[in-house]
Amino acid sequence: MNDRNALQKLAFLDTNTLHYIGIYLEYAKENDLFPRGANDAAKEKEAAAENVNNLAEVDLKKSLKRGLETVYFLSTQDVQVEYAPVSELELLTGKTKGKAIMSAAKEGVPDRMWSRFHEDEIRERVASTDLADIKDKVDRLTSMLEESGVAVKTSRSDQTSEALELAKGINGLVYMAAMDSIIYASALVAQADFLFTADGYLKETANYIHSPNGESRYEEMRRKLQQLVSQITLGNADAIELPSAHTITADGTLKPNLSVSGADGSL
Repeated sequence: MNDRNALQKLAFLDTNTLHYIGIYLEYAKENDLFPRGANDAAKEKEAAAENVNNLAEVDLKKSLKRGLETVYFLSTQDVQVEYAPVSELELLTGKTKGKAIMSAAKEGVPDRMWSRFHEDEIRERVASTDLADIKDKVDRLTSMLEESGVAVKTSRSDQTSEALELAKGINGLVYMAAMDSIIYASALVAQADFLFTADGYLKETANYIHSPNGESRYEEMRRKLQQLVSQITLGNADAIELPSAHTITADGTLKPNLSVSGADGSL
C-alpha cells in the first residue's frame, strides 16, 4: 500500500477504460439505468445488462457492458479513482475523429477512402457545435463518476510534467507507445495501487514489472523504475510499490483477478 489513507486504495484509469465508462454513463442517463442511487446495486446492474443485451449492434453492446461492469466494480469498492489529463485530450480527439467518420459513412464514402482519412477531412466535417458538445461530455466525466458513487481524486497541477519526464525514463527501460508510457507514468506519479486498462500490451508489461517472478530483466526494470519514481516522490526506492494492471471484461471478469482482503470480495 502506498503512503495514503490506509483504508482506501487508488485505481488509475486509462483512456480506453474512461471511454467505456463515458459511453455507458451517457447511455444510462438517457435510459434511466444503473446507477440510480437505489439500495440494491446488484439488481440494478443486472437490469441494466438486460437492457443492453437487447441492442442489435454487437460492438456497441460489448462496449456498454464493459462500461457498466467497470462502473459497478468501482462504485461498490472502497477505492478512489484518478486519470491523467492527457486521457481527456485523447478522448476529445478520438471522439472528434469518430464524429467525422460517422459523417463520411452516412455519405457512402468508398471503403478505400478510410485508409487515408486525413486531419483536414476531420476538421471540415466536424462543426464547432459538435466540438463543443464533445468537450462538454468529456468535461462531465468527473461529475458523472461522482454521481455514480465513485470517488474521484484530482491530480496535482505538477503531475503532468512529472509524468512526461518519467515517461521518458520508462522508455529508457522498456518499449511503450508514447501515450501508453504517459498513462503508466501518470499512474506511477499518482502512487496508484492498480491500473485499469483495456490495452493488452500495457497490462502485460506493467504486470511483468510489478511481479517479475525471478526474471532478471524485469527485476532490473522494477529496481530502476522504483529509483526513478523515488526521485519524484522523495520516498525510499525499495519501499515504492508499483501498480498491478487489470482489465474488466464485458461479463464482469477481472483479468488478472485482484487479491481480496475480505470474504465479501472487496479490494
